[in-house]
Amino acid sequence: QIVVEASATSVVRGTAKSSIGTVRYVIIPVNVHGDDKLGLYVAAVNLDAVLADVAQSFQGFLFVALLALILIGLVAWFVAGRLLRPIRLLRDAAAANSATGIETD
Repeated sequence: QIVVEASATSVVRGTAKSSIGTVRYVIIPVNVHGDDKLGLYVAAVNLDAVLADVAQSFQGFLFVALLALILIGLVAWFVAGRLLRPIRLLRDAAAANSATGIETD
């Protein structure tokens, strides 16, 4: 199927579906000096196999990124609570003071 697209004068590049998956190929015409026969150099790469490694790496990165995001959120929540505790205590004291009706000069 791929060799049908070959050209005697130019390099052919393309992508094709095959029984093993998606294949990216290049066909290069080859001539040996002094020989009138034309040869073809064909190189092909199985894209499904190459991209499977990339997809697996991406899934690993996604898991680590989500875990880091959750961890950062928990730490930020804890730190924000600790930083705002004095303000909350002051607010509660002011609310208790106004509830009792005690005035200070």
